[in-house]
Amino acid sequence: MNTCPGACDTGPTVAEIPDQVEITVGIDGADIAAGILRRSPARGPSTVFNYHGEFLITRNSYDLDPALPRSMAPFRSRGESSLFSAFVDAGPDDWGKRLLMRLVRESAAAEGTAVPSLDPYDFFVLTNDLVRQGALRVKNPNTSLYLTTGDRVIPRVSELGALERGVDAVASGAPVDASVLELLATSSGMGGARPKIAVHDEQGSLWIAKFPWGSVDTSDVPRWEEVTARLARAAGIDMAVTRLVDVGDHSILLVRRFDRDGSRRIGYVSARTLVGSVGEDTSTALDVAEALSAYGASVASDLTEMYRRLVFSLLVSNYDNHLRNWGFLRSHGGWRLSPAFDINPDPTHPGQTTIPLAPGVVRPCLDDLLSAAGAFRLSKNDAAEIAVNIEAMTTPWREIAASLSITSTQCEAASPAFDTALREEITIFAGRSRSEPG
Repeated sequence: MNTCPGACDTGPTVAEIPDQVEITVGIDGADIAAGILRRSPARGPSTVFNYHGEFLITRNSYDLDPALPRSMAPFRSRGESSLFSAFVDAGPDDWGKRLLMRLVRESAAAEGTAVPSLDPYDFFVLTNDLVRQGALRVKNPNTSLYLTTGDRVIPRVSELGALERGVDAVASGAPVDASVLELLATSSGMGGARPKIAVHDEQGSLWIAKFPWGSVDTSDVPRWEEVTARLARAAGIDMAVTRLVDVGDHSILLVRRFDRDGSRRIGYVSARTLVGSVGEDTSTALDVAEALSAYGASVASDLTEMYRRLVFSLLVSNYDNHLRNWGFLRSHGGWRLSPAFDINPDPTHPGQTTIPLAPGVVRPCLDDLLSAAGAFRLSKNDAAEIAVNIEAMTTPWREIAASLSITSTQCEAASPAFDTALREEITIFAGRSRSEPG
């Protein structure tokens, strides 16, 4: 994962970003030319996508986005987004954009030129090919070379200490060495608002290194994310592989990329893409379940898994449970739920979730969850059994936290995230009481 597969350009500067690029997609281990994406400035900041005719008849080809059903017709982005959501998923989110903008500003200052503005198309094209999420890749149609940012390789896990110092400097607005800034910017093509960098291990596998944010965090966020990851696995949830690393006085969480299988890239979209959400997220978990029913490859099992994750998220107060934190991987015949990721307890929003269960239901009670069971093809009895099981498997959260050297004082501060009204409801429903011995 340390070199660009196929012939690669060292990447355009902002001034050199082509107005149209060729999109390829990994299918069965091969990169297949899918179509052309181009700017359409005549109608404001928008883009147009055209599939290649050959892609339409390629075995195992698929719609890159539900908003892009395969046909020879051109597709123009509309509404509040100037870029189709599937391409947004394959580009950076807040943190990656922040790094790229700082790199652009410092380059402009060094050259004595004005700082250019960047739109979603620019961020998508500037994303380093080596770390781009999913199976989409970007070629310069004039050179047939894949575009990558800069000429730096992906850093190793062994470089986490130096990377953390650079992350801290960027987060605080302090000066950063130009080579370190370029390394950070070219390794941050994933989604998310928190500091994260792509790294590779000794075997070449690609991981995401998730750093603390000193000026923002009031707790050891990477360590608590590892707590919930372990609880999720204990509850039978398909969780991304994680590894906690201590660097100096700080912890860094490594998450193995599940959109890679060796050198093979696996198609990926977020729930935001699957439900067709544009602008402010107003979709609900029921909307995601409906989209999964329409586009899924293994609908029944994935709906059950989705229900389990919803209950789990509520029991650990995973408030940051928005549409881009639900992912789907491409398989033959449709989309499958990706392993779960980015699950963090938030004691300031106990029992609450960003994505409503149903319109207006952001803090569901047990009755809300059981009433929604049918949308996940579950009976109320099966849904209740899931809730009781997950509550039991998440009850020993303090023991898991202690095993990760989290103090009793830190646990006390986090307790509102775990000791929620929903948990109490489920224990009563199951005929148990916290006052009972054992």
